[in-house]
Amino acid sequence: MARELKALLFDLDGTLLGLDVDVFLKEYFKLFGSKIGSFMDPMDFARQVMSSTQYMVSNLDEKVRNQEAFYKDFFDKIGYSEDEMIPVFEEYYETDFLELKAVTSEVPGARELLLWAKDEGYDLVLATNPVFPRRAIEHRMAWAHIEDIPFSLVTTFEDMHFCKPQLQYYQEILNLTGYSADEVMMIGNDPLEDMVAGKLGIRTFFADSFPVVREKGFPYDMRGSLKDLHSLLEGSDFEVASDQERD
Repeated sequence: MARELKALLFDLDGTLLGLDVDVFLKEYFKLFGSKIGSFMDPMDFARQVMSSTQYMVSNLDEKVRNQEAFYKDFFDKIGYSEDEMIPVFEEYYETDFLELKAVTSEVPGARELLLWAKDEGYDLVLATNPVFPRRAIEHRMAWAHIEDIPFSLVTTFEDMHFCKPQLQYYQEILNLTGYSADEVMMIGNDPLEDMVAGKLGIRTFFADSFPVVREKGFPYDMRGSLKDLHSLLEGSDFEVASDQERD
């Protein structure tokens, strides 16, 4: 029997912040490419970012933080040093990145759910895939109007050692927060990256307002909007998607 639910783990993009990931990434690389154009071809830059991101996601060395894994692969390949490029990266995330707000939206009920959950005593974790620097996460939290929510943990590129969909990412969250798997719930919109948490025994809620469409994913315990989740946590009945329930 599952223990009492004590903590809620929330994905950010497409869950607490409304966006289409394909549109977002297209604009992200368009803006970043313009910034980086004096160093290298924007298309080559985008390809290397994606390749080094995959290298980072595949890294399972618990002693290597995500930032270290990405930088090692990226700077080994592009022919420029960290000293040359990091200031450009920092300026991009401080200025140009702000233009991406135009392709995002607030998710109805998100802020209200978080405030209610905190008042009810739930511990809150922003379990966003830590492939972005902290500053980019802070901006996106502000766009979602949740920048003042007292999350006990925000998983960032600088601090975490693993990425989604690795189970080690979720285990690291459990280790950092001190909760057991059956004391937490993962809420997200990606059937692969978020719902994989169920393999550890974590309860899962598929937030379907901005769903990521994939050919393959993992089963989930419940699904609906964040307003549905709010009702569920308050003890109201709402229909659970039986076609995807875990055994």
